[in-house]
Amino acid sequence: MTRDATLYITPEFSAGIEPRISIGHLMRRAQQFNTKYWIDEFGSELTGPQYAVLAAVARWAGIDQTGAGELASLDKSTGADVINRLTSMGWLIRGGDTGDRRKRVLSLSMPARVALRDITPRVQGVHGKLLVGFTSADAVEFVRLLAKVAYRSATDVGPEPTQTEADVIGISTAPGHLLRRSLQVHTQLWGALVEEDMTSPQYAVLATLIRHGEMDQKRLGELASLDKSVVGDVVDRLARKEWLTKNRDPADGRRRILNVSDEGRKVIRRASPGVLQVQESLMEPLSVEESADLVRMLTCIPDATGPTTGD
Repeated sequence: MTRDATLYITPEFSAGIEPRISIGHLMRRAQQFNTKYWIDEFGSELTGPQYAVLAAVARWAGIDQTGAGELASLDKSTGADVINRLTSMGWLIRGGDTGDRRKRVLSLSMPARVALRDITPRVQGVHGKLLVGFTSADAVEFVRLLAKVAYRSATDVGPEPTQTEADVIGISTAPGHLLRRSLQVHTQLWGALVEEDMTSPQYAVLATLIRHGEMDQKRLGELASLDKSVVGDVVDRLARKEWLTKNRDPADGRRRILNVSDEGRKVIRRASPGVLQVQESLMEPLSVEESADLVRMLTCIPDATGPTTGD
């Protein structure tokens, strides 16, 4: 192991990696808070991915749907849905490319440019809530370190912007976008390195129960940073696999007490070496000191009123 394993795991793998100090968990927790602050500010008015697409179109002249989706770190299907929605809102205009008739170039409408004058300061306010309590220097360093994790190479960032068509925040320096992209990297690494048939949220649930003992679903969701609907689905899947037990609370017949089964403990032990590899690979672009700084900063992000999404 090239890094200080005590950041992530006990010497034996029987208890699994402590979710609350693993980098993947901390990033998911921070992204949940970012999502909550965004929803508090914008409601159904605008989503983070929609703003990212608008920012891409604003800063790259002649960009098409594929390019905008890639810069916004959206898969092809999601990117198409977001762009279709923005077009139906009258904020994006599709036009032809004189050099390629098959290419549909995107540009901002005048209503979008006007709206962004109000929206961008509000986006900055969301980021301010996420990093409240950070010094200016720490906020800059947080973005720098997170960008190194999110963008594994210079080519990942994409081409240099070619224009400033509207007031927008640069995608590659937006904390919310960087968290979402870093979690995408985490998911890719998880799929490649964890051999057991389990997802990161499933691992977090089992590891939380092993470390903290039996508890109800509400408390489990809080400790594992999973919202009500997500933790319910995860618990049901783990119960079907017989990796988790659900028993009626003698004091409250409506309440179920959850615990890890013997088989669940075996699965955690088998999966943990791969999970540790995910943590180390995710942090590979950073030095040991930078890794410790990023973990510290993610841990210092203040708790919101509660998690809102299981992304």
